[in-house]
Amino acid sequence: MWYYYVKNFSPKVRKAFPYLTPERFPHNWAVAEMVKGYIAGTRKERHRQAREDEEARDTMSANKTGHSSDAGEPEASSGSSSR
Repeated sequence: MWYYYVKNFSPKVRKAFPYLTPERFPHNWAVAEMVKGYIAGTRKERHRQAREDEEARDTMSANKTGHSSDAGEPEASSGSSSR
């Protein structure tokens, strides 16, 4: 699948990075590595964001049901005492 990106982005990358000529890097291997790295980075970011969203949903649903991670701690009083 990454080959599709290399094929489409090779001219754009070469224009942005004139050093990446076919004479220096035969078969566009440098561009291919750049594209694969970009794809891997975006995939990691997408997975990280999904994990954070899932944790946020879990926290929100726990708060709605009355369960919280601070269940063992006593609640703070509002300031007035009943003595």
